[in-house]
Amino acid sequence: MIIVQLTGGLGNQMFQYALALRISLETNYIVKIDTRFFKTYDWHEYSLQPFTPSIDTASNSDINTLTKGIIYPQNLKERILKKLNFIHIKSIVREQKIHFFDENVFRINDNSFLIGYWQSFKYFPDRKMLVDAFTPQIVPSNENLLVLNKILTTSSISLHIRRGNYVSVQSVSAFHGMCSKLYYDSSVEYIAKKVEKPYFFIFSDDIEWAKSNIKLGFETFFVDINNATTDYEDLRLMYSCKHNIIANSTFSWWGAFLNQNEDKIVIAPEKWYNDKNNEISFEDFIPQDWIRM
Repeated sequence: MIIVQLTGGLGNQMFQYALALRISLETNYIVKIDTRFFKTYDWHEYSLQPFTPSIDTASNSDINTLTKGIIYPQNLKERILKKLNFIHIKSIVREQKIHFFDENVFRINDNSFLIGYWQSFKYFPDRKMLVDAFTPQIVPSNENLLVLNKILTTSSISLHIRRGNYVSVQSVSAFHGMCSKLYYDSSVEYIAKKVEKPYFFIFSDDIEWAKSNIKLGFETFFVDINNATTDYEDLRLMYSCKHNIIANSTFSWWGAFLNQNEDKIVIAPEKWYNDKNNEISFEDFIPQDWIRM
């Protein structure tokens, strides 16, 4: 049995679930997901229910069998073993580096417990499989249907502004940072030159701030009908747009990645973190046909 731990918000959960799904399709292993993280997590809840996951949730007994009851943070022993390139510690396999495609993950032994974010498009060569997996099985509300119709009948561009704990929690803000006004102005200017009659649909976890601060000079619609419990509705609207301007957020990354428009323009931030030394590579994370600004 392979168990993949789920953590974080919807975007992170989608990366982790997508890896579990691919392993289940390409191996003979039984694959399950571990959702225990959300029992004590204050910022997000387990959010994949609207997609009707085909991967079962692991029981406590399943997890205890693999981990012998111990899932511990990285300690000195683990760091030493990691430097020696031992990624298997008991039955626990940890992601080695963020945004890094590690093909060895598909060579893991049965009875492994995977911990990581697994944020690389290279893990998922079959995008259609993920479009099917991440199509909400809940019919859109009437309000969302009206917005969806507007998106489908205009030169629609999603623009996502991620605030939330990027603003309210100092440690998170120090690591992630915020996309600048210059980034959004440059992205809007670029895409407006490529798209006739651009119509911008603004998505944000702080939509009232967006309404007060975002003035684009083009047709604009602020999507203010959903909340944290219906974020899958925003995701569906986002990937239904013809083009996408994303934030430094896995949520809007998925909104762009699942967009099936063959002529889509996707703009992503050049600066994803406050990584002053530019030590984090994005080669495995941002598809080559996306434009970074």
